[in-house]
Amino acid sequence: MGTLPARTLPLILGDMNARAGRTAVNQMSPTDFPSIGTAEVQRDNFNGKLFRAVLHRHNMCAINTFEFSDAGPTFHGPSGQSRIDYISSPKTALPLFRCSTVWRKSGHRLQLTLGPRLRDHSPVVLDLALRVRFPSAHSGNPHWSFLQLEGPAEMQRRISHLKDMVKQWRQHPTIQHQFREQLQQADTDTAWDDLVQGVLDIAAPYFAYPSTKAARTSPMTQQLRLQASNIIDQLHRHNLSARLRAPLLYSFQIWRNWCQLRFTDKQLRRSQRQDYTSKLNNIFCQMKQAMRDSDTRVFWYWARQLGAREFGPKRRTQLTIPSLQPTIQEWSQYLALPGAQGGCAAVALPSPQSAFVWEQDGHLRLTDIAHVVPHVMPGQINYDTLWLQDRYQDFLQQLSNQKPGKAVPRWSAPADIWKMLLLDATPDTEQIRADVQQLLSAIWNTQRAPHTWHHSQVCLVDKQNNKIGCGAFRLINKLDPVGRCFYRVIRNLGNHPQYDFASGLQRGRRREQAILQQRVLHDRLIKTKQSFAFTKYDVRNAFPSVSHESQLQYLQRSFDPGFRNLCAQRFQQSRITVRGLQNKEITMAVGSGSLQGDGIAGYQFTGSFNLALQRFLDAISCHTWATLCRTTEWLTNRNVDCALTSFVDDSAHTSVIADVNTLRSHQGQLDHEFQQALESDGFQSHPEKKTTMPVYVGKGAQQHYNNSFAQQPVNDKVQAVQCVYLGSTFAVTQHAQRDITVRIQAANRAWYAFERIWRQIMLPVHVRYQMFRTLVSSVLLSGLETLVLNNNNYARLETWHINKLRQIIGAPAFKRDDNFVRVSLGAPTIERAFSGTEDSNGCNTLLLLRLTMLPYVLSCFNRYLLLPSHRSTTKACQQNMLPVGLSKR
Repeated sequence: MGTLPARTLPLILGDMNARAGRTAVNQMSPTDFPSIGTAEVQRDNFNGKLFRAVLHRHNMCAINTFEFSDAGPTFHGPSGQSRIDYISSPKTALPLFRCSTVWRKSGHRLQLTLGPRLRDHSPVVLDLALRVRFPSAHSGNPHWSFLQLEGPAEMQRRISHLKDMVKQWRQHPTIQHQFREQLQQADTDTAWDDLVQGVLDIAAPYFAYPSTKAARTSPMTQQLRLQASNIIDQLHRHNLSARLRAPLLYSFQIWRNWCQLRFTDKQLRRSQRQDYTSKLNNIFCQMKQAMRDSDTRVFWYWARQLGAREFGPKRRTQLTIPSLQPTIQEWSQYLALPGAQGGCAAVALPSPQSAFVWEQDGHLRLTDIAHVVPHVMPGQINYDTLWLQDRYQDFLQQLSNQKPGKAVPRWSAPADIWKMLLLDATPDTEQIRADVQQLLSAIWNTQRAPHTWHHSQVCLVDKQNNKIGCGAFRLINKLDPVGRCFYRVIRNLGNHPQYDFASGLQRGRRREQAILQQRVLHDRLIKTKQSFAFTKYDVRNAFPSVSHESQLQYLQRSFDPGFRNLCAQRFQQSRITVRGLQNKEITMAVGSGSLQGDGIAGYQFTGSFNLALQRFLDAISCHTWATLCRTTEWLTNRNVDCALTSFVDDSAHTSVIADVNTLRSHQGQLDHEFQQALESDGFQSHPEKKTTMPVYVGKGAQQHYNNSFAQQPVNDKVQAVQCVYLGSTFAVTQHAQRDITVRIQAANRAWYAFERIWRQIMLPVHVRYQMFRTLVSSVLLSGLETLVLNNNNYARLETWHINKLRQIIGAPAFKRDDNFVRVSLGAPTIERAFSGTEDSNGCNTLLLLRLTMLPYVLSCFNRYLLLPSHRSTTKACQQNMLPVGLSKR
């Protein structure tokens, strides 16, 4: 049940061997809903009680027990008879149920029909009114739309009306007097709540509409239904009158009616094709107009409409069946668990506006104070006016970087609204811009951020991890966009340490650098005939596991005293609102970790996790075998350990081994030190997701492999011949064939998912090629810049690539050669730019992707074209990564 896709109506039919009827369990209050209907008058047996418990656990009911229907066997076999006695579905689908019948005559005719197989079943027909839509899981939130669907003129008219209404509201003397009093009293909570509520009330009529829309039937559909109904009535009258006259006349009348039906069906198909063609023409016109206006957002909106269900996410959550969602009691129990067990040490609050403070022992204490001051109390701070002006400009810069169309909680206005009001310096927005600047200055001086900035509305995303209940969902927090931008400004004011092993959320570093570092190290170890073990570690529920004490220590190291107070409020005053079954909500105070979905959540996590990894490196530095992979960095002349890499919460370590015994000894010490380094900050490693890949080189390597895999514990088999780290496959053979096969398979899925787009001849070729580069080529080249590829590998990639390009331009293989296809589209080869194209230098190739891996080299040159070939550049950089302990070999 938990693994079914969203918007699925599960129906369970079976011979349950159970008797479930009206018992004392069904004597419930009028508000409860029984799982077994009143049509069953028998008493429960043991199987019936089990069946009732299963239905109650999944919030389902036996829909065929709510009416008196057919009984008797539905299967006749040599050994006996059986029947489908219960048909189960979610309780929310019971209003859709009409009737259930068993077609006895049809089953008898099927049994008499001669065929290769014996037909011994009777059809069971279930009638459901599936036109009724399921209630939305997010029906309380308005849906904001800022696309120029009615044209730029209509959009500008709405924006101008919005600014005019906001100007009249903010310039009202009563509003200004109330706003100044709130700032003088340091009541930033009330000032912000009044400000955002007024903006919401004004903007909602122009850019918002309810998330649940009533089902609407188009005029064409209504006309066709009426026409079909009239034809059926006419046929019925003709058949009745013709049957009463002569049989021959009746036969001709049947033939005439059949011809009329065929003609009507052709008209229906013709009208459908006309509607489909007009819809496509409209989409093509809108896409061409968007390209002329350089509006990529509108272009991709219409591209999604063109792709229909084939374009975009398949598992949509807005119509998730409510019976599959946990209740608020289950969420309360699950989130109260520690972070290492899946929760976040949360405590339920009496109301969403309740004020609270966390004690030193970890307990929550409710208070009557409107705003709670964290542990660090710098006092009243008066910043310089010029400094506050600079911070306001930083805030506007962060606001302009916000992605459009991001979801926000229902008590917040979208970032698109704030961009219209704050980034456009016009006389109509002068007052609202001045008020927001004064409010932000008051927050800096009073050190009190509005509590709604830390209040998130949770969005449930299905993990597809084959779990049932709360563990099957990932909690993504929707936060106020103004608060997100404000805290991004504070984060940029801190002094954050740089770790050599960290590549995630570090300036100038990418995920591919961690992959490349491990691959280069493995290649050097193999060339020196040295065996090693590659271990990938995982952290349980990483983001919500960081303790408050660890985050406070991170603030002490990275921020000045004036900023620690505001930063501490981000996690000490955070609260979440979770929606459960039947749209019931619960608000809980978060006791550990950061809110996943916040712009600074990753930085808060890595600030503590990278320090724990540094303690891990310091702990194992006492072992000689752990220091063999230390080398001197040629650029800064520092001694670094290239055996450990991390990307946010994914970490990997390479250790030198000799045989199976040293592998066990080294792994035991590494696992112990890794767990000890994480426990002080509230983390816990995930032993089930830990993977160790031993690589033995030299004489006796095969015997070492046999002993290594044969002597694993039965319940702890973590050794493997290949391991996936950051999406890249590390294998014992060190070949790139596996990665290339995976990339081509992923690119094939992307190609066939958007197959409807490549066949649209009315769409210009250059538009289709641009979409191919964005949707398919990026998937094909992802991660390949970290591999060493030979000519055969390049040939496999190029063959697949040129075949797809030929299909885009419609060129058969026997008429067009590869050079013609590349010149027509301006497409480069997979390895490097094609000399016969015009815009090939701007395309993504493996050469450019590899060059972006060397930012410190690129900074020495004005243009990347001045660099030598990528192979010689990579070789020059790899020469300085030979481990110090293996230099003699």
